[in-house]
Amino acid sequence: MTRRRKSRSLSVKNVLNIVFRMKKKSSKQKVKLRIQKLLLEICRIRDKRCVLEGMGVGRCGGLTSADHILRRGISRTYAETDNVVCLCWYHHFQWKASNPTIYTELIRNIIGEARFQYIHQLAKEQKIYTEKDWLAEEEKLKLAYNNLKVEETHK
Repeated sequence: MTRRRKSRSLSVKNVLNIVFRMKKKSSKQKVKLRIQKLLLEICRIRDKRCVLEGMGVGRCGGLTSADHILRRGISRTYAETDNVVCLCWYHHFQWKASNPTIYTELIRNIIGEARFQYIHQLAKEQKIYTEKDWLAEEEKLKLAYNNLKVEETHK
């Protein structure tokens, strides 16, 4: 006879504790969130639209977001502008998951072989990032963002 676990109901107190813990982020996590926001702005300026628009892989839909070509869990490429492309909601969250091989080949063609190899080479480098390292990455991205904004205004 198997024993049944008592299911815990989510009381208001438990829900508030979960929400409160979710809101508590370390300063390193906050820097990484700011990095993601900068990457989004950079790829929106650089790519202008979903990079898969008009590629014959479904109609674009929804807001654009920064899609990491190599997953965000790889610290070395986390803040790398070469590792993000602009995708609409449909291509980022629906189409890509169902078509990973086609996605990889299309992105490889869109960004070019040199950039594709570059981010894969970076991903092989092992580095443990401290908060100071992430702050330095954020500053590089701020500079890149400002340079793109200047270029955009001079066009």
